[in-house]
Amino acid sequence: MIRNRWLTAALAMGAALGIAGTVGVLPAVGQSSPPSSPVILGTSAHIIANGAAVKPFAYVVCRPGDFAQLQISITEKSGHGIASGQGYVDSFNCTGQIEKLTVPVTAFGKPFVKGTAFGQATLYDCGPFNCGEATVTHKVTLKAPKKK
Repeated sequence: MIRNRWLTAALAMGAALGIAGTVGVLPAVGQSSPPSSPVILGTSAHIIANGAAVKPFAYVVCRPGDFAQLQISITEKSGHGIASGQGYVDSFNCTGQIEKLTVPVTAFGKPFVKGTAFGQATLYDCGPFNCGEATVTHKVTLKAPKKK
């Protein structure tokens, strides 16, 4: 019992020291700080081609000179079935600035309809020494096509 208390105390102390040690090296947060996530999926998308596809968008940011890929998938209940699909933007060059990318997503199964869907955006980012990915998911409102 006493051994467990000492182990718990030692782990807690180690965690506290680890957190305290990193606070001094954290970057300052200000207007020039990048977003907390390198990918932000838009909350709406327009239906195109009578539901054959939708056009969701995402804001992305990655280190200048890196190569990146963005994947967006959309899934929704459509009638008595499911409409789903994925779209990609392959190998774009990163600028270090926030960029808005629109990715057409083609329907599979049923056509997309107005309403609420589940969306997921994944940014794959590769630099000269490492690669990483970031994923965000949330609901996306599918809207009627824009009037011309």
